[in-house]
Amino acid sequence: MNQDIVGYDMPHYLHLLTGHYMVQEPRYYARRPRGTNDWLLTATLSGRGRFGTGPGQLVAEPRDLVMIPPRTKHDYGALPGENEWELIWAHFHPRAHWHDWLAWPEHTPGLMRMPIVDDRDWREVKACFRRVHNYATGVGRRYGQDLAMNALERLLLCCQSILASEQPRLDERILTVLQFINTELAQEMDIASMAESVSLSPSRFAHVFRQQVGVSPMHYLDLQRLQRATQLLERTTKSVSQIAFEVGFDPVHFSLRFKQHTGLSPRAYRAQKMSA
Repeated sequence: MNQDIVGYDMPHYLHLLTGHYMVQEPRYYARRPRGTNDWLLTATLSGRGRFGTGPGQLVAEPRDLVMIPPRTKHDYGALPGENEWELIWAHFHPRAHWHDWLAWPEHTPGLMRMPIVDDRDWREVKACFRRVHNYATGVGRRYGQDLAMNALERLLLCCQSILASEQPRLDERILTVLQFINTELAQEMDIASMAESVSLSPSRFAHVFRQQVGVSPMHYLDLQRLQRATQLLERTTKSVSQIAFEVGFDPVHFSLRFKQHTGLSPRAYRAQKMSA
């Protein structure tokens, strides 16, 4: 079960990839020196695990949720001396409006931890996470991925309500840019123009954006364009070229980038969804 992953290599998935492991190998580990291009959320159900990001590390106890942002060097595994470690995990690309819910307390740079103390809260969190996994892995279930994403949204909202006043809000300047990106995807924009719109220098803006959102401004823009494109391919009869222009890509670059993101060309993706 050991994994030594040197890049962003992950199985192709559209929105969400989940697993439920009972680790009984003391030497089990996963190591990602360059991180991944998505978010990772885990819940420890029993036993204890260890997470690290270079010099920083934490021990995940039962009832601990741990979240790792994109492109964060990390490794994790069963804690030495433990007989077992049971965890549920989800790799996901957040929907546009989720980012304000992902500002969890940092235990150490790149590792966010939320211990669930209250019994009732833990029952709800655990049930939500199991629902995410069951929908995501249900064979032949129509709209399974959509149901899984809705269940994950509920899980994140549940965590948000637990954090309540302890959770910091996004900087209003970053919120302004996020809202602009999500409503004006077709417009040409770069870091300089985004920074100017909120009266920050490009370097300061890029630093604050990555710190609060977890990815660079241009990577966030790219992900939102691709997410909107998948919705248009699924729900409209617009041509691939029309969709590319509507979300701010030129058609050639769009097809290449879409295939990198989903593993399918736009036409193949649409055909797959139509036959589901």
